[in-house]
Amino acid sequence: MPLHIPVAHDFICPWCWIGLFQAKRLREEFDATFDWIGYELFPDELEWPSASTPTLEPFGKPKIPTRLELAYVAQRMEKPTAERPKNMRIHNAHEAVEFAKLQGKADELVDIFYRAYWERGEAINEPS
Repeated sequence: MPLHIPVAHDFICPWCWIGLFQAKRLREEFDATFDWIGYELFPDELEWPSASTPTLEPFGKPKIPTRLELAYVAQRMEKPTAERPKNMRIHNAHEAVEFAKLQGKADELVDIFYRAYWERGEAINEPS
């Protein structure tokens, strides 16, 4: 009997981008299936947070890696370099995945959206 895992995710979340590849490994190793549950980090009702100012390391000391940088290393992944849309609401993409679930195609669409956004910098929320 396959392991069925609900996964709350948002396409614009860098942690979720890493999680996509973890889910793929779980599927291969344990025959796991997933219920992709869209969770908007910044729905229309919320303001976008302002960008934080990076702190400078003291002169002569090496830069301390962030938790996200360490996660990329732990997963043997490169941080995506594509220029992605800023402050993009993602509701339409999540709605499309809900429709894809009815067709049994959610896994494929989730993969397509994540790769389009993180690897190619596409505006995946546009209905066209």
